[in-house]
Amino acid sequence: MDTGHAHRGRPRGGHRHPPLSGAPDPGHRTCALAAHPLVDHLHRSGLRPKRAEVVGLNLEDSLRAGPALLRPILEQSERIAAARSAADTAGVPLFINTRIDTHRLPTGDLAVWLKETLARAEAYVAAGADGVFVLGALDAETITALVRAVSVPVNVLAGPGTLTVPALAALGVARVSAGSSIAEAAYGLAARAARELLTDGTCGALEGGLEYGTLNSLLLAEPGR
Repeated sequence: MDTGHAHRGRPRGGHRHPPLSGAPDPGHRTCALAAHPLVDHLHRSGLRPKRAEVVGLNLEDSLRAGPALLRPILEQSERIAAARSAADTAGVPLFINTRIDTHRLPTGDLAVWLKETLARAEAYVAAGADGVFVLGALDAETITALVRAVSVPVNVLAGPGTLTVPALAALGVARVSAGSSIAEAAYGLAARAARELLTDGTCGALEGGLEYGTLNSLLLAEPGR
C-alpha cells in the first residue's frame, strides 16, 4: 500500500500524483517484459491520461535466485530504459519508481552502503526512472544524504521502527510506502485471534474490527466515493 506525500518534481508525463501503481514480477529478465503487460492493458482499456493521470510502476533490483542478491547496475538500468521506451511508445505517462534493495546487502560500513545506493540511484535516473525507493528503517542523517544527492523524488518506508510521516516530510521525502507492513499486521492479528480461540476459547483479539455492514459498504461503494 502506497501513500503519496509532498511530491517533489513531476514524472516525465507531466502529472503529479500517480493513483495507480504496479509491481511487476522480479523474475522477468527485462523491464520491457515486465512493463509491457501493464502498459498494454492500460492502452487497450482506454485508461489514458484523461482517465488515469499517471500510472506508477515499482521496479526493484533484487534477484530471487542464484548467489547474487542484486542485479548488476547496467542490467537494471537496461530494464528501466526498456520500460520507459515501452510506455512512451504506448503513449502512457508511466511513473517509474525504481526500488533500490541495497538493504539486502551484508551489513557493514554505512558509507559503503550509501555509496552503492547513490551509484545505483544515479544510473537508474539516467536510464529513465522518475523516483527512487530505498528500503529499510533509515535514520534522519541517512535520509537527508539521500534527498540531497538524488535528483528525483525519494520514496522510503513508513512503518514499525521508522520515523513518522511528518518527520520524513520535513527531511524532504516525497513519497512514503507502508510496504507489506499493513498486511503483516493483519496476518499477525489473524494468528493471535486463532491462537486465543484455540487455547483460551475467547475472542478478545477480534475486538475493534470493522462491523460487517461497514465492510460491505466499503467493498460495494462506487469508485471515488
